[in-house]
Amino acid sequence: MKDKKFKNVILWITYAVLLLFIMLNFGTVWAIATKLFSIMTPFIYGFLLAYILNFIMVFFQSKVFCKIGEKNRSLRGLQKSVSLICTYLVAFGIVTFLVAILAPQVSKSFESLYLNMKDYLKGAEETLNEVLKFLDNTFGLNLISENQINKFIENVVSLFTGSDIKGFYKQIFDMIFPAAISTASNIYNWFIAIIVSVYFLACKERLCKQIKAISYAYMPEKVLRKSIEIVNVSNNMCGRFLIGKIVDSIIIGILCFIGMSIFRFEYAPLISVIVGFTNVIPVFGPFIGAIPSAFLLLLVDPVQCFWFVIFIIVLQQLDGNVIGPKILGNQIGISGFWIMFSVLVGGGLFGVPGMILGVPVFAVIYDLLGKNVKYRLKNMVVNRGLEKESQDKNNKEK
Repeated sequence: MKDKKFKNVILWITYAVLLLFIMLNFGTVWAIATKLFSIMTPFIYGFLLAYILNFIMVFFQSKVFCKIGEKNRSLRGLQKSVSLICTYLVAFGIVTFLVAILAPQVSKSFESLYLNMKDYLKGAEETLNEVLKFLDNTFGLNLISENQINKFIENVVSLFTGSDIKGFYKQIFDMIFPAAISTASNIYNWFIAIIVSVYFLACKERLCKQIKAISYAYMPEKVLRKSIEIVNVSNNMCGRFLIGKIVDSIIIGILCFIGMSIFRFEYAPLISVIVGFTNVIPVFGPFIGAIPSAFLLLLVDPVQCFWFVIFIIVLQQLDGNVIGPKILGNQIGISGFWIMFSVLVGGGLFGVPGMILGVPVFAVIYDLLGKNVKYRLKNMVVNRGLEKESQDKNNKEK
């Protein structure tokens, strides 16, 4: 008993020293953690890709090729190989199909946008000048000489007219160059991630056995049970949330394209792709996609911009009240406040991936913490009941 208490004291001292060390060297620890996360990014992406594609692979193994290896165990390896190949054929087929449909339309939209940008910006500049003149004449604010937006528009116009192009390039170089490096890095990470995902899916049974063996060998029984519970809850929530959100975003992108085509809005394919992709991000995704799209239509025609904003609001209400609940159901089980909180914290720490994964991760923490709180409250009530019974018994004996 004394040895156990001594071990607990040593553990608490160790935890306290470790926590104090992290607090005193938080900058260094955070830099190391960020560097490790950057190095592990392809493996994280690969795991997430394998996790999503595993649903397709399980379908092929359990439904399509289930009879292969049913009688002859030596053929089970063939079943797994064929299912793996079919999984990536389906995934690449879907991506190729979407690119084949969207790429020409989006390319035409970009080409049209480039050719007409000069006129759009000139029209925007004239409108802005008229508004500023009205404000100057009415309120005497003298905004024309101080306005920075007007100067920026003049620089953009000069880019498309060919005059003073070097000066404008100097202003935007600092924005474009880091973005190009980030894009190249992401392409490299996703290329490696695809290769890593193949290995994950090909060796998933072996990897699971190895992780289980290590867990049973080194983890205390109480910690092991808790870890298994965390894995099960995480798999249940994160898997359904990610698949449901992807399906929901594809539907929203298609509906956006159909609606914009019916109302004859400009750049329907380009804007629909933006809205569909950003819809994956909970809460703020619709706004992130709608704001640049509305600004683009504002340059084309303010009336179209107005009706587009109304259309997007109706579409997001349809998604939030009908489509989303039908696909996702009540899987998350947390209120809108905590969803917003998890998106903000996840986005602040890890960017766009954090905004997407922040909700299911927080939902897992929320679910486990809720169960632990209920368990402790139940024990507290039981203990108080036993104490009361003991006191009543002692009072009667006296």
